[in-house]
Amino acid sequence: MFRTLVAASISLAAFVLPAPSVSAQTTPFAGCGTIVEGVTCPRLFQADEGGIWLLSDFAAFQVNDRVFVTGQQDPTCVTICMQGNGCISSNTIENCDPSFPFCLTGIVPLGCPCGNEGFGGHGCANSESPAGGVMNANGSTAAWPPTGTDTIILFAAKMTNTATSLFIQGDAQIASTPFGDGVRCIGGSLKRLAVKTNVAGVAQFPEPGDPSVSQRSAQLGDPILGSGQTRYYQTYYRDPDPGFCPAPTGSTFNITRALGLDW
Repeated sequence: MFRTLVAASISLAAFVLPAPSVSAQTTPFAGCGTIVEGVTCPRLFQADEGGIWLLSDFAAFQVNDRVFVTGQQDPTCVTICMQGNGCISSNTIENCDPSFPFCLTGIVPLGCPCGNEGFGGHGCANSESPAGGVMNANGSTAAWPPTGTDTIILFAAKMTNTATSLFIQGDAQIASTPFGDGVRCIGGSLKRLAVKTNVAGVAQFPEPGDPSVSQRSAQLGDPILGSGQTRYYQTYYRDPDPGFCPAPTGSTFNITRALGLDW
């Protein structure tokens, strides 16, 4: 249990949470969990892997939201909270369900080929976005087997503005592997789901008229047959500037962070 500072006559209605005092005893954290209501602190993060933590930034997320958090975990930090296991500082936060991102910067260096690390939670930087490509999913996987009625939409953003992008699906995670100006982390049976044209660095699959993700997977010989299966996704895209990452690659393509999707 970490130390607490209890202030007298705190009005929770006008509660302003000060930044936690963070020690040097930190370790990297990346995982999903739920925002829970605290006693003295109005919101805390309950990690799926265990522990209740104060975050530096909850963004707009509220109690009962499922979130994915990255940051530096410190069990010795000083806060005004009267419960929990410590702090996660300098954190990023985003939706967790039904997908989980990985192969991203911000916890440890991703190993981008020419030192082109992106922003926390992103892939490797490209010639038009220092943040690096991201990938997210919205919708539900509930409607398998692949009769085609799942509502998953895969979104890729922070790519080059008007380039071609390719959505790929794998059935395995692999060790981070240099791939053009980025890093690929999905493998196994790789399937090319769709080719799209970026608009302002953004693309999605499916679009109106496209098969659903599960339909397309079945068409390509990888039916998603039941719950408990996981597939992994990345989007690679053209980067027309071979001089952006001249050594060691000189490549004209990059790739977003990866995304796991539990079906």
